[in-house]
Amino acid sequence: MPRTDSDPLVGKTFDGRYAIESLIATGGMGAIYRAKQISTGRRVALKVIRESAMSKPNIVKRFTREMRATAAIDHPNTVQVYDFGQTEDGALFLAMELLEGQTLSQIIKGEGPMKADRAARVGTQIALALGAAHRKKILHRDLKPSNIMLVDMPGHPDLVKVLDFGIARFLESAREEDLEALTMNGRVMGTPQFMSPEQITQKPLTSASDWYALGVLLYLMVTGRSPFRGKPLEIMQQHVQKAPRPPIMLRNELPIWLNSAILSMMTKDPAKRPPDAESVVDLLKRPQPEDDVPTAVPDLELFGGADARELLTAGPDESTVKIPVTQETSAISVGTVAMVGLPVLLVAILLGVLAALAIVYAILGT
Repeated sequence: MPRTDSDPLVGKTFDGRYAIESLIATGGMGAIYRAKQISTGRRVALKVIRESAMSKPNIVKRFTREMRATAAIDHPNTVQVYDFGQTEDGALFLAMELLEGQTLSQIIKGEGPMKADRAARVGTQIALALGAAHRKKILHRDLKPSNIMLVDMPGHPDLVKVLDFGIARFLESAREEDLEALTMNGRVMGTPQFMSPEQITQKPLTSASDWYALGVLLYLMVTGRSPFRGKPLEIMQQHVQKAPRPPIMLRNELPIWLNSAILSMMTKDPAKRPPDAESVVDLLKRPQPEDDVPTAVPDLELFGGADARELLTAGPDESTVKIPVTQETSAISVGTVAMVGLPVLLVAILLGVLAALAIVYAILGT
């Protein structure tokens, strides 16, 4: 838990409107407080930018973008924004819905990999939230476990709330921001473990970049580990150049449909990823029993397409792949005929000979 005794705002009234009760968390841009809106008595999460960062234009611009982007999205799986603005002395703030729950990062760390159906249910809600943002021409750009909160509400277990559109960008301003490359101090902004190849190489971004990050997030949810590991620059290089090991090779009881959905979102080429939220939701639906028929020869696309060929043909390592059970067939092999048909034929011949002898004996006897 963050310490509150040393924070100068705890116990104070902010902008004459919010009574700050305690510190929730701190980050690179500022701090989040539990506060009460004096006019309504409503508890809120109040995000305030750090005073030390006020002189940095890039950070102020990012915070302004967060306020505008988050307030524009209205969806049950995104955080509701009540108020935002700038105080008379120049401080920027954002008053949001106060959530009680755990981040996805806390859940994975405490409970380990998720079951397939739960992961798909959480992933579906994230996709719907991102879809609502995309319809407003907003990208998240920094999807990661600490930005996803699961809230337990009556009748709605694992209600997802997508947090922090702090480095989201409006698609209509993409050209202007591409010139800036959205960098700070020469570094690409984002979290390396969840960045798309085009984000790393500073190419124009689309909604497909968020779907890539969701694929990586689901990979982590079902396996308990990221698809690529190493130092930040090594991870970024792997995102651009290396095919991920199919998650089914790390967790062989993982359903093929979910394995396929994750790899579809993690395709290197943005044009080959799902085009929209509806397509992602369809991918994350468990097939009906009559549609979930195992195949005699596994389709390579289910394991990541051509990029995964070398992984499937590589020598053994710490991971193993569970090949689907083959379909039963009604065809009878030559070996089966030889083993079963020959004894039957010999018995039939013997019975025929005995019958012929009986007839001859009957004739001679008369």
